[in-house]
Amino acid sequence: MLAGSEFRLLVILLVVVAVVLLLLRRGDVAVYPPNLSAARCA
Repeated sequence: MLAGSEFRLLVILLVVVAVVLLLLRRGDVAVYPPNLSAARCA
């Protein structure tokens, strides 16, 4: 079984990855629509 410290590190890593993915998804949502609309206009 995992030791307490290893389990804590694993949880922290998962939280960091989740936050990064969330921020990237938000960034994509904020960035892509103008690019798509500009590409359609062009």
